[in-house]
Amino acid sequence: MVGGTPGSERPSALVTQDYYSDGSDKNPRYYQLLAINKTIEAIARGQNRILLVMATGTGKTFTAFQIIWRLWKAKAKKRILFLADRNILIDQTMTNDFKPFGPAMTKIQKRQANKSYEIYLSLYQARTGTEDVQNIYKQFSPDFFDLIVIDECHRGSAAIDSAWREILEYVSSATQIGLNRFIAATDRKILQDAGKVTAEIAKAHAESEFEKYRIVQDRLFESDFDRMLKQIEAVQEPGGGDE
Repeated sequence: MVGGTPGSERPSALVTQDYYSDGSDKNPRYYQLLAINKTIEAIARGQNRILLVMATGTGKTFTAFQIIWRLWKAKAKKRILFLADRNILIDQTMTNDFKPFGPAMTKIQKRQANKSYEIYLSLYQARTGTEDVQNIYKQFSPDFFDLIVIDECHRGSAAIDSAWREILEYVSSATQIGLNRFIAATDRKILQDAGKVTAEIAKAHAESEFEKYRIVQDRLFESDFDRMLKQIEAVQEPGGGDE
């Protein structure tokens, strides 16, 4: 048994929990697999504060869904809150990437806190603001959620003086995963002048740093072209087909 935050007591079941598949050929890309697996492994070790940095267009929400799905299906995390700062992001997430959660999922709105669901999506603004609105998140006990995922966390929740940060402090016992497009990284020599990792830099770094994961994925996932070549080779082999 591994010590750590709640959920780390079942590392084997958590790490071996499969990804979500709708039966199609859509699988996480190699860099998404890396992000998913590293996050799951960190949580299995008991780490409860994680920052996931991915370039624009690399599928942060889909990656977050797969992380949540594995944690949820493994029963490592049972009540999850996904926070975003725009209504359209919440609605798109519910109807697209998060759709497989189905009836277990709800959107917190109209100042109502229905505690019968397992997957909650909410705006920062819907849970903070005036004292009256602030009471919405306080309708949930501090330990109600065991996983919080914060989309575009650089927009406010990361700031020490941010009003939105109150939510994260209130649910401090939960594992918290921040999603971001860039990260302050002045300790890296290449970024000493820029001070920020832009989407372009992150994408270039991912492509060069994680080439080995593409190779691994190529071994795991056979393309239609590769299958066709094998079929042709099988036919051409002696006894593999009509002369």
